[in-house]
Amino acid sequence: MRMGHHRRTGFTLIELLVVIAIIALLIGILLPALAEARRTSRLSICGSNLKQFGIATQSYSSEFQDRIWAFSWRANKQYVQNIPAQGTDLLAAVAQVVDIFNRRADRPDITIANFPNWIPHILYSHVVLQDYWAARLPEKIVVCPEDRTRLAWQDWRAFQQNLTQPQPAGNDPANYRWPYSASYMTPTSAFDRNTVGLRIYQAGVHNGYFVPGTTNGTLGNRKLGDVGFPSQKVHQHDLNARHFGTKQPFFGMAACRQPLLAYDGSVLVRKTGDNQAPGNTTFTDCNRGMQPNQPTGGPTPISYTPSAWEPPAITGATDNGWGYYRWTRSGLKGVDFGASEVRGNAY
Repeated sequence: MRMGHHRRTGFTLIELLVVIAIIALLIGILLPALAEARRTSRLSICGSNLKQFGIATQSYSSEFQDRIWAFSWRANKQYVQNIPAQGTDLLAAVAQVVDIFNRRADRPDITIANFPNWIPHILYSHVVLQDYWAARLPEKIVVCPEDRTRLAWQDWRAFQQNLTQPQPAGNDPANYRWPYSASYMTPTSAFDRNTVGLRIYQAGVHNGYFVPGTTNGTLGNRKLGDVGFPSQKVHQHDLNARHFGTKQPFFGMAACRQPLLAYDGSVLVRKTGDNQAPGNTTFTDCNRGMQPNQPTGGPTPISYTPSAWEPPAITGATDNGWGYYRWTRSGLKGVDFGASEVRGNAY
């Protein structure tokens, strides 16, 4: 008879700990790489969204006599039977956006009465483009993939039940519009063709926009051919920088770095500036802009005090900045990047 011996088939505790340590090390190496890959992917999607805006800008302009897309309904003209004629271009724009919500979002519960004292151009000019696309609203293409709050709002039924926190009060009819809002904003010169003293302006705070006087001015009908520096003038930008780092500075801060759509259709990632202290003129590449009704004076000062659903301020409860490409000096004739400001009263 031959004697055999028993072979050990399990791991010792030390071997098991070594394997666990190796796995933990690999996870520690791979997770940052995966996170960076996801960030890069979301940045690419955001750039693609803006690129689609740029393509549509050229297409819209070619079909509508060189016009930049914007609300096109005019004062005292009734365009559809169920929405009464409005007395100013601003009120006509409200009527137009309500009509688009009724048709493209199947929301007959949204009416003009929901929106007193509203300037829809600030966050809703894009719905004109979506109507041109014959899109079904809401649509993800108008929201940055890093803007998870706004993406959640696009479930409008959940929004109205206040289930997509943080959010405005979803059961308030004045807030029914929020599920159709965009991350991307349009500088005012793209739709405001008023003279000095009658232009829409921003008064101090990041969400405060005003129209001088009682006539509400003349809006829309701007021409793409009026843009003086198409590759150096911003057409679409996000309210906040969402792609770099854990903070999300708003666009008026020098620390803001984000993808921007220029009027020539190009998308560039640019930082706003190096220093926002008053009197400092050191920038990465971006001009500070102006106050539209004081075009030869200084830039528009803006304080960012976030609402409950907006990214927190970086340095405290409030951060201060300037208008930059939101309020380009000389408007469509002006330049944001790569050259000195164009001075004058043009817009």
